[in-house]
Amino acid sequence: VVLFADDGDASVKPYRPLLSGRDRRPIERAATLLAIADEIERRIPEGERPQIACTMEGDRLVLRVPVPVPGGLGKLQRRFQAAFGARLVWETEGREA
Repeated sequence: VVLFADDGDASVKPYRPLLSGRDRRPIERAATLLAIADEIERRIPEGERPQIACTMEGDRLVLRVPVPVPGGLGKLQRRFQAAFGARLVWETEGREA
């Protein structure tokens, strides 16, 4: 899962017989969530514990995070869409990306 979080195109083949092709989707989903958590953590100043909210609103997962909207979020949003079939929206201070 950690390998997939860094590289969404990783393969399960090196981990056979422990993993098979049918394990790829759950691993991709878990890795995508880990990548989102890593992105949030990178933007939180050390020592702070901000309140983070996550809600499903129709076909959108809305993350309310009191840190700057990240540039280059498009790749993570596309990855989330592919893994979960829903849009990822990062909202902070009333702005969304």
